[in-house]
Parts: sequence; C-alpha cells; structure tokens
Amino acid sequence: MVQGSSTSYTVTVAPSSTLNGAVQLTASGLPTGAGATFSPNPATTTSTMTVTTSLTTPTGSVIITVTGTNGILSHSATTNLVVSAAPQWVATYSVAGTPTSWGTNQTQTYSVTVTNAGSQTWPHTGGGLVDLGVHFTSAGGGFGNSTYYSDQRISLPADLAPGASVTLSITVTAPPNSGNLVLEYQMAKEGQFWFAQFADVNVTVS
Repeated sequence: MVQGSSTSYTVTVAPSSTLNGAVQLTASGLPTGAGATFSPNPATTTSTMTVTTSLTTPTGSVIITVTGTNGILSHSATTNLVVSAAPQWVATYSVAGTPTSWGTNQTQTYSVTVTNAGSQTWPHTGGGLVDLGVHFTSAGGGFGNSTYYSDQRISLPADLAPGASVTLSITVTAPPNSGNLVLEYQMAKEGQFWFAQFADVNVTVS
C-alpha cells in the first residue's frame, strides 16, 4: 500500500476446542502513523481489518500480529504489510464554487480549495515555487491537451505541508473567446513541471 492510503484484510475466526464464541480482535506491530480497525469487533465468523497509513508512515515491510481474545484465552496470526512511498507531487481540488456562466472579459471572484496529497511540502516562494494555474481552455484534459485562451497563476499564501489544504479566494477573468469552454485548474511547480492532476469545469462564455 502507498503512504497515506488504506487497505483491508479479511480475518477469519474459526472456533476450536479451547476457543469458542465471539472474540475481541486487536492488531500489533503497526508502523508509526498507521492504525487498524475491525468490523465487526467482537467477531464470531469473519471481520474486516482496515489498516490506514499516514504520509509520514515509514516505507518498508512489517509483520502485523492479529490477536483474538475470548476471556482468558487468545490466539494470534500474522500478516505482512508493505508500505511504499507516496508520489511526491500530488494535488486534489475542490472547485464546486466555480461559476459556470461568464461574459467575455468578465471578472469574477470566488473560492477554491487545493490539498497537498503528496509527500513534499509546496514552497510558495523562491525558485521552483508551487502555484495554481487557472485556464480557460478549448477542451481541458491537462496541460498540453487543449488550446489555452487564458493563463492566470494564483499564489499560495504560505508553504503547504503534505496533507494540508488551503482555500484560495481567486479573481479570474474570462477571455474574449465565447462558446462552451472548460475552466481548468492545475498546480504547477514553476520552471519545472505541471502536476499530473487537474480539475475541469464546463463553462459557457457569452
């Protein structure tokens, strides 16, 4: 599994001559920043163990021990958990507040939220700073996949740590082009690359 994600295991409870009935399940050996939950718990037949890691969970392989307890009796089993590094530069976008109706050359102000879903802090100043690109495009699909009719960059107010979000009040101006366009949001590391993730909103400019 990747840092900052979840994975599930099926735990089977099999009665024995010494351990019968519902058992309380626990997990040990989890790496730093990881947690485990069981549903149901206690369990009599099967239970789903969900393991969740954080962006700071160390990478590598660990052995998780699952223990079922009934009264003074218990039984344990083990499973392997492999944690791999999260992608370094990943963004998610919340852009539901985007206006969908625009006039040519019209300026509107509204809010969008961006989240650092990767493993690297986004610098807001200096060489290689990270900012938000906002574009009216012919079809969307990310950088290089359509014609840009406008190109605005929105600065971050501060460095953004992995897992953190920021809501930006942005002022956007529509192009002189009219028609059914796509308003696209895509983070950029200036002078280096565009993020692979983007958000497209269909808009009308008239």
